[in-house]
Amino acid sequence: MNEKYTILDNIDHLTENYISEGQNGICYKVDNQVFKKFKNKPMFLFFLKSMSEIKSKSFVFPNEFIYLNTHDKNGLQGYMMDYIEGPKLSKLEDIKNLKDFIIKLDLLEKEIKDLTQNYGLLIRDIHPENIIYDNEFHIIDNDNNVFNPADDLYTNYRANMAELGNTMLPYMFRYNISDIEEISKLYNMCILQGKCKPSIVIDEAIKLVEDYKKEKIETLEEFHNGIELILKK
Repeated sequence: MNEKYTILDNIDHLTENYISEGQNGICYKVDNQVFKKFKNKPMFLFFLKSMSEIKSKSFVFPNEFIYLNTHDKNGLQGYMMDYIEGPKLSKLEDIKNLKDFIIKLDLLEKEIKDLTQNYGLLIRDIHPENIIYDNEFHIIDNDNNVFNPADDLYTNYRANMAELGNTMLPYMFRYNISDIEEISKLYNMCILQGKCKPSIVIDEAIKLVEDYKKEKIETLEEFHNGIELILKK
């Protein structure tokens, strides 16, 4: 493993601009980078270091590890990664262009498929706080991802689609859609088995709403209103 790292005798200059804090670390902005200082050493540090060697359009992986005084496990303080500006999925109340959203989601799914096939990547702990959408998808906070190349790749891919679906679909629907048979079947195939991509579930649901309302659905708000009308019929 060709770990890129820097050994410093002081890291105070990296911890001046606080951004946020999670279970395992505290994030600080440093120019156009983020320094994530570990509170607890990640459980999957070997995999995290392996991710630093992967080039990704959507996943924000570490690009440099920071050590204090010595290059050993006791000196490891955290890592640097690119700073991504944009709203988190958890804060998005509306999406103005659902067609483009689905196209970008499909591109994310294709990249996940490539990462699964090429590295055996298994996505762990993805949720709306870890997804930034600024007309592109960016997945941050990847400390819990692992590589499992020994397993069947299709099984890994299905697990990744289920993981993504369990984040994207509750956000997109926000209603109990078990009474909408056409969609609930696809919905469950995605979140329970990973046998259907989230983008397909959303696209099919939009078509259902458009057929019901006899009009084009362009925004998330319009989609939610349409789903609500179908549930009330």
